[in-house]
Amino acid sequence: IAGSDSAPAEGPNGFSGKINKFAFASSSNATLHATLDYRTGYNAGGINTPYDGYIAGGYNSIPNGANQGDRLITKKFSFASSNTTSNHASLLHGHLACGGASSETDGFINGGQASSAPTHPTNIEKFSFSSTNTATNHDDLGTTHYVTSTCSSQTHAHCMGGTVQGGSTTLAGIITTAFASQNTSGTNGNLSATKYGHSPHSSWTHGYASGGYNGGYLRQIDKFAFASNTTAADHG
Repeated sequence: IAGSDSAPAEGPNGFSGKINKFAFASSSNATLHATLDYRTGYNAGGINTPYDGYIAGGYNSIPNGANQGDRLITKKFSFASSNTTSNHASLLHGHLACGGASSETDGFINGGQASSAPTHPTNIEKFSFSSTNTATNHDDLGTTHYVTSTCSSQTHAHCMGGTVQGGSTTLAGIITTAFASQNTSGTNGNLSATKYGHSPHSSWTHGYASGGYNGGYLRQIDKFAFASNTTAADHG
């Protein structure tokens, strides 16, 4: 898990290049699994297969202390081996505070913010897990979704909430996109309330959005069915 770190050794502005690992079956503290060759900012898109993790987009700082800006690359690391990070596919736009999703064969990155045009991209980019070719445009969210999160069903990506460009409006809508077909995005209900900065989770049949912020920190966990176009319910 890469992101912000207050340790001075991690460079200026608290950027961190650490990837931590913890066991689902144990309450032991996480251990260092790998270190990236750059320091990535908060909310890069996290994507995974059963064997590898991918860090897409974000904002990073190079070791000499200068802000390098948008990270137009995905980084790949192995779950089975430590210290095995490598460059993967390049992105078309910067995506900071974005959402990430995965099908069996491809990764998807959507929404967020960029320091260069388009400053709040609405496009959904797709890249292959088996190739380092540059990502391609797959679909469009229809509006900006910044500080959003995305969960995956077996067939679709589900982008949940966030804010529009400028942060003046917080969103509750859930936008779904088919993995197999381009230009198929549509609404799939709403979260129980508008929010951003929440965490995404998926079961085989449902998506979840936990926590978040909207004028105050939220504790609710929203649950919605992938198969129906209904408002999410309070799960806990």
